[in-house]
Formats: sequence, C-alpha cells, structure tokens
Amino acid sequence: MKIYPKYKDSGIQWLGQIPEHWETSLLFQVTYEHFLSNKEVHHQNLLSLSYGNIVRKDINTTGGLLPASFDTYQIVEEGNIVMRLTDLQNDHKSLRVGLVKEEGIVTSAYVCLGISNEETIKPSYLYRLLHTYDIWKLFYSMGGGIRQGLNWQGLRKLQVIVPPLNEQEKIVEYIDSKTNNIDAYITERERELKILSELKQSQIAEVVTRGLDPEAPLKDSGVPWIGMIPEHWDVKRFGAICQLKSICNCENEELLSVYLDRGVIRFSEDESKRTNPTSKDLTNYQLVEYGDFVLNNQQAWRGSVGVSKYRGIVSPAYFIFKLSANLDTDFANFLFRSKNYVAYYHICSKGVGSIQRNLEWGKLKQKMVFIPPIGEQKAIVEYINTKCNHRDTMVANIKSEIAYLKEYKQRLIADAVTGAINVQ
Repeated sequence: MKIYPKYKDSGIQWLGQIPEHWETSLLFQVTYEHFLSNKEVHHQNLLSLSYGNIVRKDINTTGGLLPASFDTYQIVEEGNIVMRLTDLQNDHKSLRVGLVKEEGIVTSAYVCLGISNEETIKPSYLYRLLHTYDIWKLFYSMGGGIRQGLNWQGLRKLQVIVPPLNEQEKIVEYIDSKTNNIDAYITERERELKILSELKQSQIAEVVTRGLDPEAPLKDSGVPWIGMIPEHWDVKRFGAICQLKSICNCENEELLSVYLDRGVIRFSEDESKRTNPTSKDLTNYQLVEYGDFVLNNQQAWRGSVGVSKYRGIVSPAYFIFKLSANLDTDFANFLFRSKNYVAYYHICSKGVGSIQRNLEWGKLKQKMVFIPPIGEQKAIVEYINTKCNHRDTMVANIKSEIAYLKEYKQRLIADAVTGAINVQ
C-alpha cells in the first residue's frame, strides 16, 4: 500500500499522524443535530439501525417492541447519519452508526446528524469515519449516566478528520470496491459453512435413527419423518426415559447456558454474555448434573436443547430431565439434538410469537424414542466423532478465515479514512 509523502500530528491523542494537507474539525462545525418530529407528518416508512445498516421494518407488525403510536419518532432523510448511543455500558458489541439512504422515521433515541455543507465533508465519508470510531470503541469512553448514554451535547465536540473533498470521494470509492469484494467472498464462505452444517446434521440424523448396519432388518417407526428403524431397537416414550427434575437454591454452582448450535455450555464460554449473572437472584435457578437432558422451554422447537457434560445451574424457565441408565449420554446428546427429534419439540410447542413457543411436556412425554442397545449407542458415537472430525476441522478453518477477513475489512476502512494509506 502507498502512503502519503508527508504527515503531521493531528493533535488528536488517540489518532496520531494524518496526511499533512488534511484538516481536523469538531463534529458540530461540519454537522448539526437533525431532528424533525413525526407528530404532524405521520410518516409510515419505519427504519431501524441493525448491524450498522439502516433497514426497513414493518410498521404494521403487532407485538414486540413497537409502540402504539409513532408520533414521538423523528423523520430522517437521505444523507443523514444516525447513531444509537444508548446503553454503552452493557452493550460493547453492537454497531452504532448507520447512513440513511431513504426518507423515513426512526426512534427519537437515536442521534441524527445532518451535514452542514457537503462541499466540506461528504456524508458517505463521514459515515465511514464514524464507523471506524465505533469499531475503535471510542464512544464508550464518552458516555455518562447510570447506563452510560451519549447525546448530541456530549458528541458535538468530537474531533473528526477532514480530507480534501476529491480525496473523500476517492476514499469512499476505494472502500466500497474493496469491501464489496470481501463481503462477496465472506458470503460464499458462509454458504459453505451452512452446507457443511446441514450435511453433518443429516448424517447424524441418519445414523441415530437407522444405525450403522445397512443390512439390519427394519421395522416401521410409526413416525412419518423418521421412517424405518432397525428391528432390534427398543421403543420407549419420552416419559419413560426422561424423569423431570427441579432442584433449586444452588446459586453457588457454575452458570450454564443452552444454545441452538452448541447445546449445553458454560456461561463463561458464551462470548456474547447478554446477561450479567452477578446481578441476578439465582436462588430459583435449577441444578443440572452431568448427563441431564436440558431443554430451553421457549426455544426447544428450534433445537435449543442438549445433554450436559457439566454440573451447574440454568434458568428456572428450562426443563431438566434425569435420563434412563439405558442411554449413553453422548448418544443421547446426538439423538435429542438431531433434526428428527427437534421436529417433536416443534409439534409439542405452542405460541403466537415467531421466536418463542412454549414446550408442553404433557405432549412430549407421549412421543416415541427409538433406542439401540448400549453397545451400539457407543459405536454410533465413535462413528460420528470420527466422521465429523475432518468436517469440524474444515468448519473451524473457514470460521477462522472469515474472522480474519472481517478484521482485515475494518482495518482497511480505518486505514483509508485516517490517511494511513494513500488510495489515490
């Protein structure tokens, strides 16, 4: 990458040097707080900031977090920059800056910036500069209040970099060209991940319901989506092999979580950590012991279940079962997380929401489970582990590559908007 011939001290402590001919300014000198009330206009194009992008939302959606009236919302226009600067203390992962590409309304909790003079600074450049500040977590050191929020008054003296107008345009063009290529490649790699995951789940579902011997005599399971099963396998109801349990007042035990793609994990392994367990009253949390079957009551229909390899506690909203000694714990984890059994949780759950549906144990306990002899269970587990090792290595490598590309993309944007590289 080329660099500029001469640099100077920006005067901004956390930034360092910038190209000699670039200028610096304060945010209020190049922007203003853009606030147009929706009270009289009743604009219907509802927009929201999602993962750093401004997206449309259905204004007619019932339930959720949408208000009964949008009179308190603000109107935004093409070229505005919106920033969600609330709850800075608890949420360090959200992308908080978005560029508006169409007129609409957003919550008044957003700070909306208008450009004072586009002959001085382009919204497309300023958006990418503020996005870089966001990636650098600069705003987290500026907020105040109990939940650490930031408004226009706290933001207006933020120092920004102002290259010549023609260079701003070239920087944006360069960033768009490079990041579009990176995003396309990431999308392709993510598609490969999805294919690998679906293939793995299909193979697991096949062996935990059909066994390893293709010559074994078969019988009809009586369940349309499971089909034929080995004739010598035992047939039990969920209620016969799963004993519902609930042991509380174990708040000193390790906190566990249940995830769609990972099953039962330690809370300490949860990178998102959306909750702060130290602030909770954990007396009603339930004890999970090694080998217990755990179901997220409202997410089981999506596959948020697992057999635990840990001792700890989980939410009082979960179902916990002690499993029959006739089930190998590793086999049970593969079996109950397979897509054939997730279908059971789906039909035994009810609710009106698109995400949360309550599992009804009274229905699930009547459903059939198909169990091979314990020795065959262990052989199936060994087969799955051997078969999946290579694929899991491929998945890990692709995920590592995607993570690197995302980091590289952010570094490329930062280098371009701060003049660390010369894109002309």
